[in-house]
Amino acid sequence: MPVATLTNISAKCTLDLGKTLGGCRHPPPMIEERSVSLLVVLLISRFTVAINRGIFWSELTLANENVAVATLDGIPNRFAIEFRDHAQQALASIRKREADQAKLRRLNEQLPHILQWSRSTTEEMNSLWVDRRWLAEEHIVRWKDTKPRIDLPLIDPVIAAHIAHRPAGERAGLDFWQRETRESAQEQNKKLVDQELLVCKDFFDHVEKTPLTEEQARAVLCFDNRVLVVASAGSGKTSTMVAKAGYACIESSLMLPKSSCLPSMQTPPMNSRPVYAIDSTR
Repeated sequence: MPVATLTNISAKCTLDLGKTLGGCRHPPPMIEERSVSLLVVLLISRFTVAINRGIFWSELTLANENVAVATLDGIPNRFAIEFRDHAQQALASIRKREADQAKLRRLNEQLPHILQWSRSTTEEMNSLWVDRRWLAEEHIVRWKDTKPRIDLPLIDPVIAAHIAHRPAGERAGLDFWQRETRESAQEQNKKLVDQELLVCKDFFDHVEKTPLTEEQARAVLCFDNRVLVVASAGSGKTSTMVAKAGYACIESSLMLPKSSCLPSMQTPPMNSRPVYAIDSTR
């Protein structure tokens, strides 16, 4: 770390160190320069300061890994304690700054992966929205499996302040990444259902002899890859299944009529009822 940075960080410590050396019985020449020099050596080398107190005067020992490398004697007791305290404060400040810089380096290393995931996922979600497609469980699982993970708390004040100054697009990508993926998908599916209930109201009202209920219509619009509809006898399960086929093949063009299969165990089978025939020419 540059000497200028160290000096700026610990300006108060440097000033007090100059006062400390100025209070010695035998103050060294060039007190101010000596103060800065000693402090810089102390901070760079991570020296510890030990005090050997006498009745009036103290001896300061600078040690690195328990090996004494420098000794200052004839320092008033009060000044020696102040010097030690200020040196410790300066070291703690620098260690915190280095720890904060390490956090930001890790964040900046992982940020591109997070933003790339957010971009690709939102683009796919938007594309499916435009095509009026349901976000199925397979989508959610795949997005969650590929979602980058970091071990940094984004609520950390240093990280939060750094993120606050990033471009708006990056902040939006981080916000999306922090959200629960399943929650985002479910929110979009709910919006899709609400939209389709309005857009396809005429279809739901006339696909059967009587209009579908909202509960039936919502079951029709749920297009996850495996859906189980549970209802009592005569509640309209068959109507829901036929409406689902009509919606998929006609209203939303999710599939071709020839690719759909609706087996029935009814007597007579439901495909013998003209009202359920799917007109693929519509």
